[in-house]
Amino acid sequence: MIDAGSTGSRIHIYKFHNCGPSPEFEYEVFEMIKGGLSSYRGDPAGAAKSLDRLMDRAMEVVPEKFRKCTPVAVKATAGLRLLGAEESKNILDAVKTRLDRVYPFPVVKKDGVVIMDGKDEGQSQNLPEYIQLLTIGLARCLCLDNSKLPPKYRPP
Repeated sequence: MIDAGSTGSRIHIYKFHNCGPSPEFEYEVFEMIKGGLSSYRGDPAGAAKSLDRLMDRAMEVVPEKFRKCTPVAVKATAGLRLLGAEESKNILDAVKTRLDRVYPFPVVKKDGVVIMDGKDEGQSQNLPEYIQLLTIGLARCLCLDNSKLPPKYRPP
């Protein structure tokens, strides 16, 4: 998960143990870069490329066999909101396009690259949703029988 803030962007790469009845958190890898997406006003491609160092870290950490089933989400904050609707949309579209074209990680389908609502900033409300996405992705990737997953983690 990438937290794209006004002063910089951060990636949180979570490792879970998925062999029990429910996923268990093992550890997190964290990396940060300075300069938020909003500092790329008028340069959506540059904004998208600015996340490469974070995504390259994910490529180092996530084993190759799990990359295609490890989702990525980008949650932007207030800085991008201040640019206005058209400019922020251009940047978010460029970020999503670059993630889709350059990296093997699937972008979360619903609200995968978005500006968070102000009330959601600074909270880890997205973590449970992200854990569910990881579990579903890994179950599919490992060809597990989804019926054996706890109901709240089964794909719809």
